[in-house]
Amino acid sequence: CGKPATPRSDLFGLGGLLYALCTGRPPFPGEHVAAVLRAVAEDEPKPLDVFRQDIPEWLDKVVTRLLRKNP
Repeated sequence: CGKPATPRSDLFGLGGLLYALCTGRPPFPGEHVAAVLRAVAEDEPKPLDVFRQDIPEWLDKVVTRLLRKNP
């Protein structure tokens, strides 16, 4: 929120990409940009195993950690 981007920004983006690759869905869905931004700021993504039970536990942990709001 008004702070410069850091390498952590790239890790968060990687988490979003991995989430989408594993589930076929964005981690923070929304009907418009404002809804997506609100979801990124306030919501937690659904666990990967909600969509795919064959995802290894280690991968679920990595993606969850990458998408943490407070590293």
